Amino acid sequence: QPLPEAGGAGAVAGGKVELPATAPQIPLFPAPHKRVDLPGEFSLAKPVRGVFTLPEFSAEDNGRLERAARRYLADAGKLELTDAGTPSIVAVYDENIPDQGFDLNVSPEKIEIKSSSPRGVFYAIQSLALLADTAKGVIPCLAISDYPDMPVRGVHVCLDAGDRTYFDLVEKVWSPARINMIIGEVEYVKWDATKALGIHREAGMSKEELAEFVALCRENFVDFVPLMQTLGHCGWLFVDGKNRDMAEDVNTPYAYNVSNPEVYPLMTRILDEIFAICEPEFLHIGHDEVTMIGRFPCREENVKKGIKAIVYDDIMFYHDYASRHGARIMLWHDMLMAPGESLLAFGGAPNFVSEIRKDLPRDIVFNVWRYDGNKF
Repeated sequence: QPLPEAGGAGAVAGGKVELPATAPQIPLFPAPHKRVDLPGEFSLAKPVRGVFTLPEFSAEDNGRLERAARRYLADAGKLELTDAGTPSIVAVYDENIPDQGFDLNVSPEKIEIKSSSPRGVFYAIQSLALLADTAKGVIPCLAISDYPDMPVRGVHVCLDAGDRTYFDLVEKVWSPARINMIIGEVEYVKWDATKALGIHREAGMSKEELAEFVALCRENFVDFVPLMQTLGHCGWLFVDGKNRDMAEDVNTPYAYNVSNPEVYPLMTRILDEIFAICEPEFLHIGHDEVTMIGRFPCREENVKKGIKAIVYDDIMFYHDYASRHGARIMLWHDMLMAPGESLLAFGGAPNFVSEIRKDLPRDIVFNVWRYDGNKF
């Protein structure tokens, strides 16, 4: 809604928007595929019993659903849940509902959720929280059928700020908007492996904060993918000009030197800490813009090896590590695309790095990055 004019109802006072009591209710977002508004209301005036667990789901998922119902409905003051009486909010398994989708039917007597997946039930709970009119103490009667257009809906964030912003975003923005994957950069987390290098930043997350954040993501059915910048984009390793012996170009420390015997043991120690906390299904290794800043390759031994072999071997180091730990790797696309294959491609002449793509394992996931509205 546009901001009201100064001095009118809902005026801006002291930089804060004061909404009138009759402010329009925020619509469901994202908009469901099908919504039919029906006459009547489900009253929130008395305690209601909700059953959100299903025998078809795991104990872990059922536990998350029970806690989500309390967090978003009861603890948020939308309604009062009780363990007594006949259930009036019931989740039902329906194998015909698309994955992560749900049918939600609200009548004056009962609320029924149908889904084939825990995420579907979770998104129905989120929808109920958004639909609840706490001022009137009701949920309007309606029928909703919804499912995601894309199985993965993710955001990429840099987790290098030690405050509660990202925690609030998970519960108040991303989760209600049905984001189900967060790719979070973790190079500035205060790892034990990097403590002696003198590169920890005050604003970087502690390991304890990261563990709390990952746990919060899981509670909200969000897959957390740690992103550790590797090969290029490694300014995190050379903070304040430190550790230049590990840099490919000591005059412009940006990429690490793959021939330095300390580099891969260091990265292994960091990865061990990442996997102990995150237990990820995917490890994002970055790997973009390798040749953008400084000279690469620069050191004599790496010039002899050649950039294609350097990039391939470096990718395979992380692929092998992830495979041993039951995970797959993701990486940005630009270094492995040639002009004509993508609007943003750094893998063409003169080095033709894109040619190594045919030799890479087929389980690697490419993520496309762009800073404009153009397509791939």
